[in-house]
Amino acid sequence: ADETEEPNEMEDSNTFLRNRTLGDALPRAASAESHRNPPNPAKVKRNPSVDAVSPSRKKTVAITDDARRRKSLLMVAPKMEEDETTPGTSGGTSTGVIRFPHSCRECFNDCLNKLLGICTSHKKLTFAQALPRSYHGPVYKVTETSESEMFELSKQPTTGATVIQLFYIDSHSASRVYAGLTTSTRLSDLQNGLTNKTFGFRMIRRVVYVEDSLPENFVKAYDEFIQAHPRSFHPHPDMRPQEQRYILMEFDYCGETILRARIKPSQAISIIGQVACSLAVAERELQFEHRDLHEDNIWVQPSSNKNQHFLIDGRTCCIKCAGLKVTLLDDNFSRITYNNEVIIRMKSYNGLYTEKTAIYLTMEKIINDRWDLFHPRTNALWLSYLCGHLSDYLTVPNPTGEWQRKLETLSSMQRDLHRFRSADEFVWNYMNKLGHIHPGHDYHPHNWEAPKKQSVSMCSGLFSFLKRKDKKKDDPGVEQH
Repeated sequence: ADETEEPNEMEDSNTFLRNRTLGDALPRAASAESHRNPPNPAKVKRNPSVDAVSPSRKKTVAITDDARRRKSLLMVAPKMEEDETTPGTSGGTSTGVIRFPHSCRECFNDCLNKLLGICTSHKKLTFAQALPRSYHGPVYKVTETSESEMFELSKQPTTGATVIQLFYIDSHSASRVYAGLTTSTRLSDLQNGLTNKTFGFRMIRRVVYVEDSLPENFVKAYDEFIQAHPRSFHPHPDMRPQEQRYILMEFDYCGETILRARIKPSQAISIIGQVACSLAVAERELQFEHRDLHEDNIWVQPSSNKNQHFLIDGRTCCIKCAGLKVTLLDDNFSRITYNNEVIIRMKSYNGLYTEKTAIYLTMEKIINDRWDLFHPRTNALWLSYLCGHLSDYLTVPNPTGEWQRKLETLSSMQRDLHRFRSADEFVWNYMNKLGHIHPGHDYHPHNWEAPKKQSVSMCSGLFSFLKRKDKKKDDPGVEQH
């Protein structure tokens, strides 16, 4: 592995980065937290009923099953701008029925049955039945999304630990949770692929349906999280119904976000390689686009393996680990094609990001309001974005030797990724710098465009005629006419 980088030669550079993480090197506008604008839970508590909400905020209130819940629950997830069902067939490089998230007021039971179809158990459980025994003690809330919260058993979990993610189900969020869970489970299943295989996405252990009130240890974890984060997407558990519906997903611990990691140059190259190969596998198998691959969605944990193996189109590709194993979180905006269905969770960045940086404006220009189509170039541009931020982080005073060569590699990757059409094409062009392919296996990028019709030139036809004529002259058994 390319892990030893002349420690004496790079001692000054390592000292410079010793107390500096990737998050410290990024401008505030580049962090996802600066774009998100979750409501203040204190304001939610002062407006517990729908009638007390101002007309400008009534649109964000979820409509639940009965009048009692409508008065007791104020969901504070951000409003999606387009929430209508849009069936049909997509054009371009993706064909199938488009499954956009929609309001489930009239089809809530159908959406709930679809969610139960994803679960490993179709029974309705309580938290006492669903939670592992280890989660009956102290737990810690680590992060949240607009529809879910994540809890861990320890503040410093180790490899092999599990993470619990709770999704809130109501008539407003059921279809989005279904789209997100379907995407997550299909990406997790790529670890069992026959021709395209990766361990670069979350490894889901089980998904179950729960209808119960939140346990006391989870309520305490919520309170501790609010003390450190004054804003939250979710109301206090005391404001939720007694029999709130949840989807509980248990998956393997993924490490920590690269924003909190201290990264060496060889590890930066490994991160790019592992992310690119995971995207290439998902592109080929699911026509996958991430569309929101900022640093909070890239997690790393220590690894003792020398190489990380990927199976792309039946060929084994090896990426040097450099001591890290990378996992991608699919987040809110990813898109896949599965069983002739185009599954999209959101159709606009406006719902979550109030201040769009250049990368999001570029995404909107490429997508051009066709969120159903497959645009693999977005994956390449997110890789370029990541190369740029890693290069900024690793820029230190007086870099020498191997350090400078790695920076030049990152710069060339960032520059070339703007002309690549997919992560798959990037892997094909840069495999010799990222790792290697097992001997005897040639790797070629997938062409997502329609194959062009090849015409036979006049010269090739003339050469074939002369070749047949010469063969008849040389063969005495052939009768000359």
